Amino acid sequence: MRQSILAKRNRFAMPVDYASLRHAKSFREFDDLITAPLHGFKNADHFYATASPRQRLHRITVDTLVVCARNDPFSTPDAIPRKNELSRFVELDLQRDGGHVGFVGGRWPWHANYWLETRIPQYLQQHFRR
Repeated sequence: MRQSILAKRNRFAMPVDYASLRHAKSFREFDDLITAPLHGFKNADHFYATASPRQRLHRITVDTLVVCARNDPFSTPDAIPRKNELSRFVELDLQRDGGHVGFVGGRWPWHANYWLETRIPQYLQQHFRR
C-alpha cells in the first residue's frame, strides 16, 4: 500500500505526510496518515467511528446477517459489535477464522472453497422462504 501511494504522489496532489508514511508499520498508522486525510477525516479514530456501520446496527428493521472473523487483519477485536448493539433483526455470525472478507478454505489455490458463497444463500433460504 505504501508503494502504491508513493507511486501516485507525482500524479495527484494529496494531503499526505510522505516522510511519516515510510515509517508506518500498521494499518492504523496507514489509515491515520493516508485513508483519513484523503477522505476528509481528522484521523484514523474519526474515520473508524464515522465510516463504521456499527453505530447504526441497532436501527436495522429487516433481517440482516453480519459476518465477522476474529482474525481480520484490518480490524481489532473491539471492532466486533456486541449483542446489545444489535437490533433483534441482526444475526451476528462471528467466525474464529476468515480474515478480511475472504473466508477462503479448501486446498487453495487449486480447490478453493469460498465459505461466503455457501453461507449467504443458506441465510437467505432460512429467512426469506415464501
